[in-house]
Amino acid sequence: MRHQSFSRAVQLGRGIGLLSATSVASLAALALWPIDLAHLTARPNPTHSYDTALARLRAFELPETDGNVAAYGRTRLLAHGQATKRVIVLIHGMTNCPEQYVKLAPQFHAQGYTVLVPRMPLHGLRDRNTSAMGALTAAQLCQYADTAIDIACGLGEHVTVAGISAGGVIAAWLCQQRADVDLAVQIASAFRTHQVPAAINTMAMRLACRLPNMQVPINGGLDHGYTSHSTRGFAEVMKLGQAVRQQSQRHPPAARAALVITNACDNVDNGLTMDLLARWQQHGLQPTAHYEFPRELGFDHDIIDPAQPDQHTDYVYPTLREQIDRMTRSSP
Repeated sequence: MRHQSFSRAVQLGRGIGLLSATSVASLAALALWPIDLAHLTARPNPTHSYDTALARLRAFELPETDGNVAAYGRTRLLAHGQATKRVIVLIHGMTNCPEQYVKLAPQFHAQGYTVLVPRMPLHGLRDRNTSAMGALTAAQLCQYADTAIDIACGLGEHVTVAGISAGGVIAAWLCQQRADVDLAVQIASAFRTHQVPAAINTMAMRLACRLPNMQVPINGGLDHGYTSHSTRGFAEVMKLGQAVRQQSQRHPPAARAALVITNACDNVDNGLTMDLLARWQQHGLQPTAHYEFPRELGFDHDIIDPAQPDQHTDYVYPTLREQIDRMTRSSP
């Protein structure tokens, strides 16, 4: 995921001086008009048996058989033929697909986990030049997250969800909303990128949600990822992130434990992630933990995908597994 591309969405504001007074007023109204977040809540329908979970998974995968989804982009299940003690749901980032976990998922499977890597809506398409993500909504992401956990409940006893970037925001929403999540793991959560100034973050999100979608090229993209970013798609992720933060101000998280993984070199706002964790701790969530990859390591944002240039998965993967296993053992 290349967050620097989203910064172009706020270039509209820099050109305000060229717009008419009416246009300026219209943009200001769109930026200041609040967006409804009340509907972004969970609707749990968990499975209670292994066979039911597999049936629900087949229904979830059905849209992937229409020929538009690439083989590398399809949902993946690494199972053991029966329900296991532990199941982990791995959520990929925007413009990527389940292939992001092609090396990490088997490592969890080898440790005895049942591993589910569900395809995010409108991702993993054969057409890598698609603008499909411009139609993505926060409500779709909630339904996707709910379905993934519903399936996971029948696949194993202890449910862990871990997501990177936009997937980290989804993991945070699940931590806030789903009591059947035993451990929620946020990795480099993309609540805000540093390319969008903090002072206008909410206004930029509202504008990008309401204005026509723009496709912003991704330089040096992955062979299994999209070639451009959709401003409206990323704005919907920001909307979901705002919903999580608002919900956490009023209600304690539903999940039983939380782990936050940050990268000191990241281009996302780690402060928002840490503020959310602190709020959960104030609500009494225990256990919680935070691990940060030090700045001197110089890691890029996507520390998961082995196809990323200058990747350090030989360092990152054991660290992630150790942190997650430690929290799994300590959580209720």
